[in-house]
Amino acid sequence: LSQSDQVEFMFNDNIFDSPNQASRTQPPETINVENGHNPTISARWTHAFSSATLLEVKGAGIYIRDREDPLSGDTSTSGRYDFGTGANTVNSFYTWKSDQNKTQVPTAVTHYADNFAGSHDFKFGVQLERANSLTSQAYFNNAYLFDYNGPYYALVREPFAMDAKTSGFAGFVQDNWTVNNRVTFNLGIRFDHTTGSIPDVDQPDSALEGTTGVTFPGLGEIIS
Repeated sequence: LSQSDQVEFMFNDNIFDSPNQASRTQPPETINVENGHNPTISARWTHAFSSATLLEVKGAGIYIRDREDPLSGDTSTSGRYDFGTGANTVNSFYTWKSDQNKTQVPTAVTHYADNFAGSHDFKFGVQLERANSLTSQAYFNNAYLFDYNGPYYALVREPFAMDAKTSGFAGFVQDNWTVNNRVTFNLGIRFDHTTGSIPDVDQPDSALEGTTGVTFPGLGEIIS
C-alpha cells in the first residue's frame, strides 16, 4: 500500500467429493460419499510508525462443512447388515454432517528502544478467538436393520446433534532486554481466558435436511 503499510491475504477453497471404498461385502449401493467445502483464509496488515515501532494485525479462519451421504441418494430406506454373510445390503445406514468454524485475530505492537539501561525489544499484544462445532448424525428411517437367516433385530435411534462453542482472549507483554553483549533477559507475562458452552440444539430430521421441531436443552456455560 505504501512504504509504511503492507497487506497480505490468502484464500484457499477446498472442495472435495470422495466416495468410500466398495467391496464384496459392501457393494456401491451401501457406501457413503464424503463431500466437503472447507475454505480457509488468512490476512496480515503491518504498519510502521517509525523505524523503531511496528504494528501487526493478523486474522485467520477455517470454516468446515463436511458431510457423508449415501451414494444411492436414498435417504429414507434403512440399511441392512447380514450376520450370516457379513454383507451390507439395500442401502447405507447413516448420514453425517459436521459444521465447524474457527476465527483468530492476533494484534501486536513491537517497539525497539536503546536509550536506557541497554536495549529493549518490547512487544505488546492481544488475541481474540471464536470457535464452534455442530455435528449431526441419523439412521435412515431412524433404524439400522440386522439379518441372521432372515430378519433378526433392528437398532432404532433418533437423529441427534451436538453443539459446542468456545471463546478466548489473551494478552501479553514481553521485553527482550539486552544489558550488554554478554547479558540478555527475556522477560514477559501473559494472560489467557477461555470460556466454553454447550448451547441448546434442534433435533435434525433423518435426512439432516431440516429439523423436527424438538429442541434439546444444552448445559449453558461450562468453562468460564
